[in-house]
Amino acid sequence: MLEEVRFASKVDTWLAVVLCAALALSLTSAVFVWWFVPGWSRWTGVGGLGFVVLLCVTVLFPLYYALEKDLLLVRSGVLRYRIPYREITKVEPTNNPLSSPALSLDRLHIHVEGRFGVMISPLERERFLTELLARCPHLRREGDRLVRP
Repeated sequence: MLEEVRFASKVDTWLAVVLCAALALSLTSAVFVWWFVPGWSRWTGVGGLGFVVLLCVTVLFPLYYALEKDLLLVRSGVLRYRIPYREITKVEPTNNPLSSPALSLDRLHIHVEGRFGVMISPLERERFLTELLARCPHLRREGDRLVRP
């Protein structure tokens, strides 16, 4: 029996810079509004900062991919995607920029029977593919892809 394995998300430097810049800009705006806007209006800056922080925390932390007994669990903050191995039809590399639980554009698209699936960016990509293949006997490896024979 295979034990559970967790994988962290790969993080692109440019994306980390963008996220940190958004937080820094929100903090700067909140401080500016707090000092230069009179009365209750100053709370709008604090509210904006709170919204950005809350959005980052609830969507990005924690972010990991777990290969469990019967399914792939993708955890992205409060969101959880549970994909039974038997429903995985194909895994292929992609650089698709659509929103997904991934902090890198170096992604794997997990195709799922009857659904779009999910795009992830495991830090240890080769190990992830090897471990996933061990849990999906209905797939075979072709380079950096997993496909049905």
